[in-house]
Amino acid sequence: MKHTAYISYGSNLGDKKVVIQKALDLINGLSAVSITAYSSFYSSDAWGFSSEKSFINGVIKVSTGLSAFSLLEALQRIEKSIGRKEKTTKEYADRLIDLDILGYDNLVLTMPALTIPHEWMHVRNFVLEPLAEIAPEWTHPLYLMSAKNLLAKSKDKSEVRKVDAL
Repeated sequence: MKHTAYISYGSNLGDKKVVIQKALDLINGLSAVSITAYSSFYSSDAWGFSSEKSFINGVIKVSTGLSAFSLLEALQRIEKSIGRKEKTTKEYADRLIDLDILGYDNLVLTMPALTIPHEWMHVRNFVLEPLAEIAPEWTHPLYLMSAKNLLAKSKDKSEVRKVDAL
């Protein structure tokens, strides 16, 4: 059975565009995953912590035969293969690559290892802007609002700027 998932990505260390392209290539190379839509790339300041390094973020839509947990494991393997270090605290910090499952079909799941939909997505413009670009009518299964409406009602005042393609 095929499932639809939305995955956000971000990087603010190293050659961000190269890192992101490698992550997207590795995701597309997974045997049970195919990317069906790509957002534009967006630049934003750090969210939830202070950093002088801006992020490049975006969202992809994938079709997958993997379960949500298997998809998470595959994304974590990709992060590690690119050089992401294990988190030692719950604090936000600069990162080489961050891959998060935003939504997976209409699944609602709250577990220590995985929360779907992503618990903070609805308050982060750097996620909502690219999600609304590729899936404006995607509906958040808890808030029952489209990505476009979540973005319009967002209280996040941080600026998100579209940047040139990789």
